[in-house]
Amino acid sequence: GEPSGRCELHLHGFTEMFDFAPVYSYRNAIGIVMGSGNVGEQLSFDKSKTSTYMSRDGGVTWTMVRRGTFIYEFGNHGGLVVIADMAQKTSSLFFSLDEGESWSEMPIGSPVEVHNVIIEPEARARRFVLYGADGTNGILHRLDFSQVHERMCQGEDSAGTSSSDYEYWSPTDTHSKCILGHKDKYVRRKQNQKCHNNDKMERPIVQSNCPCTKENFECAIGFKRELGSLECIRDATARMYSRTPRLDKCRAGQGSYSVDAYRRVPGDTCTGGFMPMPFSAPCPRQVRREIPHIGSDGGAPSAVAALEESGSGAFETLGKAIMWALAFGGVYLFVNRVARPYGGIARVMPGRCGRGLG
Repeated sequence: GEPSGRCELHLHGFTEMFDFAPVYSYRNAIGIVMGSGNVGEQLSFDKSKTSTYMSRDGGVTWTMVRRGTFIYEFGNHGGLVVIADMAQKTSSLFFSLDEGESWSEMPIGSPVEVHNVIIEPEARARRFVLYGADGTNGILHRLDFSQVHERMCQGEDSAGTSSSDYEYWSPTDTHSKCILGHKDKYVRRKQNQKCHNNDKMERPIVQSNCPCTKENFECAIGFKRELGSLECIRDATARMYSRTPRLDKCRAGQGSYSVDAYRRVPGDTCTGGFMPMPFSAPCPRQVRREIPHIGSDGGAPSAVAALEESGSGAFETLGKAIMWALAFGGVYLFVNRVARPYGGIARVMPGRCGRGLG
């Protein structure tokens, strides 16, 4: 088709990690994300069109830091970033002490094919290892930045003030800082402060819940959202399910019962605000009834709810029948998909369920 004229950033993932550095972030480098890719209508696999990009706000906005494909690593809680050319042999690498605003070059000797730059597991230190190859020979370089910025950062407990080297930062989804019902405030070094973080620093996190909105909920089974809307409406092509239907009002297709149209997104912690109202649905043609269940151990009877329609039983498949029997610990005789208690060895008779067993 004709070019759309769109100008968007496209980044490579882990499936291309041997040719292009994938999107990378780390829990101790708060808000920093790096990736390699290109700006255009689609992702390019031409290395001559690839550049390396960096974000300080969790991926909302991006800045190109170097042309070409570079491997990267974070150190000193994100206060130190090291990158090296991975597309061709190189005799130097680059590092940044201000989260990508400026870069300095460090020579490493004879040209080497860089395979990776690594650091200790918590990315707290200021010492790295670069490894690669020169022909058939393996190469290791120890990179020590411990003498850079001799002053240790101060004011971790007073972040956000003019006397502190630290600031508060909260992730955002471009229009709200409330994600999954809460707002997180992280402490990180101000971008241009010329100091290093204490290697043993434990970052304080301030978390507060947000008022609920429709964005904190998803549609329950049997409901859907139209494009551009957060309202959950009835989906006529799907069956609704209710945890607590009003049995006394749902006989012979008369009356109505309540069903939840919304359900909270798993892990969401919002409080107050929007509270979804139950959806009033007309009773279906199915009639809900109680099937007596005699335990295989001879215990007291219990009940298993089932729905019947036009004389057929609740279990549409043999698999569902067995699942119900196992879930409730009982033994049933299934004849033509209708469940009946059976006190002996479990048997499934041939019928519309399928092939018989036993």
